[in-house]
Amino acid sequence: MKYILIIGDGMADKPVPVPDGKTPLESARTPALDYLASCGVMGCATGPTPILPADGNAPLRPGNNYEGTADEVIASLECGNSVSVRAEFPPGTPPADKIRDIELLDSHLIAPLTEKLSGQDYRLMVLATSQYREWFLYTIYDSRKQARRLARFTEAEALAGQAAEDGNMLLSRFFEL
Repeated sequence: MKYILIIGDGMADKPVPVPDGKTPLESARTPALDYLASCGVMGCATGPTPILPADGNAPLRPGNNYEGTADEVIASLECGNSVSVRAEFPPGTPPADKIRDIELLDSHLIAPLTEKLSGQDYRLMVLATSQYREWFLYTIYDSRKQARRLARFTEAEALAGQAAEDGNMLLSRFFEL
C-alpha cells in the first residue's frame, strides 16, 4: 500500500467577494478532487496539520503549474511507501489567482497522479488548510473503494462531513481506513 499526502496550505477559505459569493475552492473546477471526495471520507478538523514522516518534498510555490510533479511523486514512491507534497496558497492572493492555482493543482498534479497509479493500491489524503491553519478540510481516498455519492471538495461539503477533533488523529485514520 502506498500513501500520498497533499497539503494545500491556505487553500480553504471563508467566503470572499468572487462571483456568486463563493470561496475560491468552491469556484474552482476540480473534477479530480471531487472524484476523490466522492469515493472517500471527507470532513473538517482542527488542531495541527498532519505531516507524514517521509515528508521530504519542497513546497510548491504559488503560480507553479505543477507540470512533472506527479512523476516526481511516483518516483518517490518507488523508493518508499509514503510521500507528501505541500502547495502554498499565501494570504492576500487575489481570488482569481487562487482559483487558477487550485485548478492547476487539480489538473496537473492530482489528475495525472491518480491516472498513473491506476490499478495500484494506494491511499491519498488531501488537506486544504485555512489561511492561518486554525482548521482544515480533508478527504481520504482509498483506490480500492468505488464512488459512493456525488460530492465536491468544498468547505461547505466538508463541514457537513465527518468531523475529526484533532489533526493528529486524522493521520492515524489515514493509515487505518
